[in-house]
Amino acid sequence: MNKLFRMVTGQKNLGKQWGVIAQVAGQVSIFVSMIILILSMTTAYNTTLSGWFDSNGIHIDFWMFAGIVGVIIIIPAILVWKFALPSYLSSLNEQIYKHDNPIKRDIAMLSEDNAEIKKLLEELLERK
Repeated sequence: MNKLFRMVTGQKNLGKQWGVIAQVAGQVSIFVSMIILILSMTTAYNTTLSGWFDSNGIHIDFWMFAGIVGVIIIIPAILVWKFALPSYLSSLNEQIYKHDNPIKRDIAMLSEDNAEIKKLLEELLERK
């Protein structure tokens, strides 16, 4: 049972190619989402909302509507920036450190070199 749990919950490194594809797809999705939002706003305003606003005596032109939507998006963006992003980066740093990070190897080599330099320095100081 424990082996099955580890197999299901354990992480696997599928290689750098999968990471590149996932990273590029994630970055492109930002722009795709922006285009979809603009098209959805335009469609919703022209087909449904402008008529509803007019029938209720509310005068909101498209640019005012777009501004309201923009403000509605900016509020959670500020919350993400303030609270979610630091947590995300902390988690990302931990994952990067765990999974074959070349910097981790470099730091280990520098630590060994530093220990040797300290030992030589102590020997030189003892000779004085």
